[in-house]
Amino acid sequence: MSSCRRETLVRLGHVGRPKGLRGAFYLVGRRELLPKEGVDLSFSESSCSEHWVTVASQKLTPRGLLLTCRELSRREEIEALSGREVWISRRDLDVDDSSEYLWADLVGKTVLDGQEQTVGSVVKVHNFGASDIVEIVSETKGKLLLPFVGDYFDFSFSHHDRHLRMLVNIDWFSDVWEAVT
Repeated sequence: MSSCRRETLVRLGHVGRPKGLRGAFYLVGRRELLPKEGVDLSFSESSCSEHWVTVASQKLTPRGLLLTCRELSRREEIEALSGREVWISRRDLDVDDSSEYLWADLVGKTVLDGQEQTVGSVVKVHNFGASDIVEIVSETKGKLLLPFVGDYFDFSFSHHDRHLRMLVNIDWFSDVWEAVT
C-alpha cells in the first residue's frame, strides 16, 4: 500500500532476522503483541512511505515478537529490510490518553519550568528501572536527565501539546547539567 497519511507515527523497533522462507521476521525492540492483527506498519518515519504493509499474524516467542505481513512472502524480502526501523500509527496503539502516554508523546516537546521559563527540549526518554527519565537538551546549558515523576512534572498534558510543564523551578537542578558532546 502506498499513500500519504496525516497521522503521528511511533517507532516500534526494527526488522530483525527472518524466520523460515515465507516472509516471517522478528521485530527487535518489542516484547509484547501489537494491539491487533491487520494494523499497518511502515518501514519509514515518513507518513508518505512507499513501504506500508499489513500485519497478517503475530506470535510472541521466547526470541521476541514474530510477525508476518500480507505484502511480504519471501525470506529475501525480509533480508532486504533487515535493520530498517518499523513504525506504526499512534491511532493503532491502544493508549488511554487520559491516563497513559507514549515516550514518543514526550520527545520534541519544549519543557517549561514552574515559572514558565523555557528549559529546553525533550530529545529522548530512558528507563533504567525505577522510572522513566527524560533527557532534556538546552542550547545554552547542555543536557539534563530528570526522572519523569509527578514531583517534577505536570502530567496533565496531551500528546497534542507542544509544551511539557515542570512543577518546580529549573534552578533546583543547576548543578546537574552535563555538556553536550
